[in-house]
Amino acid sequence: METYRLLMAEYGISLRKEAGQHVLLNAEALSYMVESAEIRAPDRVLEIGPGPGNLTEKIIKRRPRELTLVERDPRFVRLLKDRFGQYEWINVIRGSALRILPDGNHSVMVSNPPYGISSKLIVKTVLSGFDRVVLTFQSEFGRRLIAEPGTHSYGSLSVLTQLRYRVRPLAILRASVFYPRPKVDTVMLRFDSRRPPDEELILLKGLLPHLFAKRKRTLRASLKSWLRGSLRMRDDEISRALESCPVPIDERVYKLSPEHYARLASFLKVIIRERDHR
Repeated sequence: METYRLLMAEYGISLRKEAGQHVLLNAEALSYMVESAEIRAPDRVLEIGPGPGNLTEKIIKRRPRELTLVERDPRFVRLLKDRFGQYEWINVIRGSALRILPDGNHSVMVSNPPYGISSKLIVKTVLSGFDRVVLTFQSEFGRRLIAEPGTHSYGSLSVLTQLRYRVRPLAILRASVFYPRPKVDTVMLRFDSRRPPDEELILLKGLLPHLFAKRKRTLRASLKSWLRGSLRMRDDEISRALESCPVPIDERVYKLSPEHYARLASFLKVIIRERDHR
């Protein structure tokens, strides 16, 4: 840990808690992240926010086909190029991960991202083409991603994430393994692809925040307002559509499963196509 503190000091780098910059420095946790991602020789790997490159070191030992490092802090970019510039298969990109994603060029992502971009990062990860992903998040945010229908933490991100990936927690990381120490514990999660990004997921990305804005309303009430506002449907058209809806529209929004929402998206896709062809 002290080695990386000295390295950052050499490059004049100080981390800011308010920016969500917390570098994971525990060697065992870093190794476990990389092992859990099961990186293989053919993989193209993406790491966002690599900081001083402590996780990068572990990834390099797996010898993937390609490794792309995306870092927005120019001081870390210089450090990373100095440390890893000799590897022709490593690309260091200065920029925001939120502008790089969605991504269709990499099969694996392994990262310890800033906490402040968690929600936007997950949405863009859902729309990317990764086969496997290992990420760390604040524990409370992690609970939202694996929450079950009907629970307090269940929301639009739960639905999107669980439709796209099988998600499982790997470990709880205490604040003491980070520098500087965050105020809360961190969870390490693995995501395995269940389905490729498709029209239904893109549709749900826009629809779900509207529905979960009033999560205890019935689906009928929330969907009616969306059909009227977004599709400009008349009341008689809405009534006919709701009658043929393949999911329980009188159930509360937060009690419907991800599979229910997948069926809803397929149903709405047909309605949208029919209206587009009129």
